[in-house]
Amino acid sequence: MIGIIKRDILLILSSKQTILLMLFYIPFLMILAESFHPESFYFVIIVLYTVLLSMSSFTYDISGKSKYIMNSLPINRKELVVYKYLSIFVYLGMTIVFA
Repeated sequence: MIGIIKRDILLILSSKQTILLMLFYIPFLMILAESFHPESFYFVIIVLYTVLLSMSSFTYDISGKSKYIMNSLPINRKELVVYKYLSIFVYLGMTIVFA
């Protein structure tokens, strides 16, 4: 269900903390990367932000009590888990485009 992934992306992008972190922290890390090995440092940035985005998605699910909404959808738990894993790849793509 693409709607679940869209909902996660909208939740993440609606957070001002996440947007500010991505706007200011990534350029800071890129400036810092020039003094080290930039190729390996870019890889670290991409992995770090992918993990942060997926963790924030799970945090929103827990704090927002979205389990009640997810349980009312006409899909089973196995499909929900598959969509959560697919969303990690979407976050990876977003991070690669942004970095």
